[in-house]
Order: sequence, then C-alpha cells, then structure tokens
Amino acid sequence: LKDGELQMQDAMTGMAVTVSRLNANTGRVTFDQPFDVSMSARVEGGNPRFDAGLTGQGLLRLNPSAKRYSAQKLDLRMEGQIPGAQAKVLTARGNVAFNGATSSLDVAGLEMFFQGDVTEPSKMSGVEASLLVPRLSIDPHKTQLQLEKAAVRAKGALPDGPFELALDAPGLAISPSAASGDGLTGRVRAQGIDASFGLNGIGGNAYELDAKEAKFDGTFKQGDI
Repeated sequence: LKDGELQMQDAMTGMAVTVSRLNANTGRVTFDQPFDVSMSARVEGGNPRFDAGLTGQGLLRLNPSAKRYSAQKLDLRMEGQIPGAQAKVLTARGNVAFNGATSSLDVAGLEMFFQGDVTEPSKMSGVEASLLVPRLSIDPHKTQLQLEKAAVRAKGALPDGPFELALDAPGLAISPSAASGDGLTGRVRAQGIDASFGLNGIGGNAYELDAKEAKFDGTFKQGDI
C-alpha cells in the first residue's frame, strides 16, 4: 500500500480521524500464519486531538474464525500531538496476543517509553516515563491474572516543581481459588512530599484480596516549615 488514506468518524462521540500518507508492506498474508508488516502514516483528528507521525513493524498472526490475533516483535513509534500530550517520542515494543472468544490477553517483554509534555488531566512538562512488563496474562472468563516484575518510572515538572514516581510489582497471581504476590512498593516525590509505600503478604482470592502488611512513610515540607 503506497500513499493511502483512511477516514474514520464516530457519529456518537463526534471523533473524526484521518490516517494519511499511509505506506505499508507485508509478507504473504495467510490466516493463522505469521507474516511481516512494516508501515508509516500521519494521524490527524479531533476530539481527542491527534496530529502525529506513526511508524511500526512486527510479525502479525490473524485467525478471524477463532478470534485469535497476535503481534510478535512489535515496534511502534509516535511523535507529535496525541490525546492529552505532546510527545517528542512514544514507543512500544514487545509481544501481544489477544483471544476475542475469551477476551484474554497475553503480553511478554512489553516496554513503553514516553518523552514530552502532558496537558491533561494536569499539566506536566519535560516528562520521561517508562513501563516495563516482562509478563502479563489476563483471562476475565476464568477470573485469572498473572503479572511478573512490572515496573513504572516517571519524572518531570509540575507547575509547582519537579516530581518523581517509582512503582514496582515483582509478582502477582490471582485466581478464583487463591491470590499471592511478592509485594508492591512505590515512591512519590512532588511539591514538598516524599512518600514511600508498600503492600506485603498479598493473599485471598480473586473475589476478596487482602494484604498482611501495608506500609507508608513520608515527609511533607512547605516553604521554611
């Protein structure tokens, strides 16, 4: 596909998006067989506001009859105005598989990175944020969730000063019969606040989660107080 264009409009929400300068190359497209895809395009629209360049590549596998879709070695990149932010760069890499019959999602080696300014819901400038998810499995039909070593990092500037955020979830497994986790830890620094928190001994089950210990430690400073 060379220099193509797509126009999409949602009459209920008023959202309208135009995908222009669309260039795409694929390998042999056969259902339930992996094939290479590389593409580039310009995305423009309003409500929410879009004006960004998009490039991507990956190894796709489509099985519409079984409602199974996957993308391996996925590598996406956007630059420009996206909903709620002005992105110098927004990247996503990893492997994703979706089963539409069960609404289950499997993610492996996911890495997301954002650099730019955030305009909504609050203004933040010079933001650098990352998300690492080595493994995530969600199956709503079985009420199961598995998460391994997820990590969130963010820093930048609020109107009143700099901020930093760190969040780590080393492991979490939830099912109807049991729940367990290696704990959840986090730290926030912003506007005179320096707080750390954690949850340990996660147990129970998918319908009633509990934690043996919750920790919170923080300081607050305003002016010379």
